[in-house]
Amino acid sequence: MLLTGCSVGEPPEFDREQAAQDELPVPTSAEDWSIDPDTSRYAGAAEGYDLYIGHPADMDGICLVMIEASTEAWESTSCGAGDGVGTKLPSGTGVEVGNFRFPDGTGRIQLSESVAIVTTTGD
Repeated sequence: MLLTGCSVGEPPEFDREQAAQDELPVPTSAEDWSIDPDTSRYAGAAEGYDLYIGHPADMDGICLVMIEASTEAWESTSCGAGDGVGTKLPSGTGVEVGNFRFPDGTGRIQLSESVAIVTTTGD
């Protein structure tokens, strides 16, 4: 599922240099490189997944990458052309990045300055 928001500015995580913890595990397929690996930033962990944000490799925008923490397997990559993207973890819990907001979002837990875990009324 890929949802995009409108543009309001660059997430603050990109104001700092990429550190070792920001580097993505090597993907198992070429399709996973829809994100520019030099832009990835670690955002936090939720429900057994490590979450990273970064810029798409082929357009302006933002991506969210979900990596299974125990195996480092790539679960999904969601990208949007604006400055926000939203997706859901396999459990149905929402993840908001940048300026994207689920319309039925209720409880939000900030993982980083630009990434939040969200309970939606549809859960």
